[in-house]
Amino acid sequence: MRTLFIPACMSAAGDLVPICAFAFYRDVQFSVTARMVTWFAMSDLIGQFFVVTAVIAPDTFGHDGLLCSIQAAGNWYSVWSSWGWTVAFAHTVRLCYNSAVAAHHLNRRPGRFHVVEITQERRWHAVCWLLPLVGVGTAMATDLFGPRANMPICTFRRECFALIANAPLWLALAYNMFAFISVHVLIQQVLAYPRTPAHARASPGIF
Repeated sequence: MRTLFIPACMSAAGDLVPICAFAFYRDVQFSVTARMVTWFAMSDLIGQFFVVTAVIAPDTFGHDGLLCSIQAAGNWYSVWSSWGWTVAFAHTVRLCYNSAVAAHHLNRRPGRFHVVEITQERRWHAVCWLLPLVGVGTAMATDLFGPRANMPICTFRRECFALIANAPLWLALAYNMFAFISVHVLIQQVLAYPRTPAHARASPGIF
């Protein structure tokens, strides 16, 4: 269990960097992608908190009971939520590039926070915060969380449930790969497209 303490502390310290940047820098607050990274850092910080507290007080969290279930719920909530925000980030980047290319020119700075992005972000908040909450709430209500052999922290009691819980993570990974590969292909297509001097003057700084 103690082997998780240092990585958890390092991860928590890394999470605090975008959170502090968001709190103190206005440019970060109005950047769509930077906001996504900030919400990801917040969701990941939740999980690191439960890991650190479990290391500090193993006798309290390590036994079967309510605190063990709370620790498992906090860990899995953080996992599902943080992976959800990676999907939000990948999807937002893909939309930004697709919109920029489709418009041929930009009337505003790309990746800035505007009305459309506000609506989209609100939807992502509902998906990335509320859906994991429903998941862990259901698991706690059905007593699926608890200690398991050869596991340093409380989690799903049965491995089959843990495998099912990992399925959304694999789907998120698959979509993230698709999103960034499609952006890479799009960038290569734009770079290969012959641009006239007039077109270049009409569409500065798309990327």
